[in-house]
Amino acid sequence: MSAGETARIIDNNISSTCGSGGDFASGAYVRNERKLEFHFRHSLGLVTYRFREFAASHEWVIRALGAYGHHKYPGFSDVPLNGFRHLRSDIESFFQIFLSGSDEDLSGVLALAQQEEFDRPKGIQGIL
Repeated sequence: MSAGETARIIDNNISSTCGSGGDFASGAYVRNERKLEFHFRHSLGLVTYRFREFAASHEWVIRALGAYGHHKYPGFSDVPLNGFRHLRSDIESFFQIFLSGSDEDLSGVLALAQQEEFDRPKGIQGIL
């Protein structure tokens, strides 16, 4: 992101509700066509990156980048803010493309992550 650009979490992209598991919130960081969606219940949960027609979870982006096993998120901390700190660390360390890379590079990573997530074994085969 250049010095003149801004990123924001848009108020109308944040919602909260109370479900059977307790209070729950979701939100999104948006810059142009790039979107990072996040969900929070007791700690940071599902994180999804979106760009144009592509969408992939943080886990599968990290896998597509070859950084699985070196990542910090989710981290499983008792401190709720640590999930956000771990996510920030992963983005800064492995996924700068999301923040400042070219559209083509971002599309390539998300397309690969999306395909790998789609192709993963499902059901009982996924845990064997």
